[in-house]
Amino acid sequence: MSDHDETQAQALLLHLANFYAVLADVCLSLPIPIRLPAIETSYIHIVDGVSRAYTLFTDQPLPEQDQETLTTAALQWLSASELIVTFEMEAARYKVDAATMNMISGMQYLDAFREAQEDLNGN
Repeated sequence: MSDHDETQAQALLLHLANFYAVLADVCLSLPIPIRLPAIETSYIHIVDGVSRAYTLFTDQPLPEQDQETLTTAALQWLSASELIVTFEMEAARYKVDAATMNMISGMQYLDAFREAQEDLNGN
C-alpha cells in the first residue's frame, strides 16, 4: 500500500472509531442498555458487538421507526468497517468513497435518533 493509501486508511479508521464511540454511547442510553465492547478490544469483538446490537435493536421498547433508525446506523457502521478492511487489502477509490458515505449516513441516523429522544424527553 502506498503512503497516500496508508494515510487514507488511517483517516478512515479514525472516523470509524468516532462513529463507533457515538454508536456505543447511544446503545448505553437505550431503555434496555446495550454495552458494546471497548474500542481497545479486537476488531472481531467490535464487529460481533455491533452485529449483536443490530439484532437487539428490534427488541427495544421503542417505536418501530426508532428501531429502524438504529438498525440502519448499525448496518452503515458494519458496511463501512468491511469496506475499510478490504481497502487495506486492495486500495480502490470507490471503497474510500463508499465507506465515507456509510459513515456520514450512519452518523446522520444516530443524530436523528438522539434528537428524537431529546424531543420525547422534553430537552
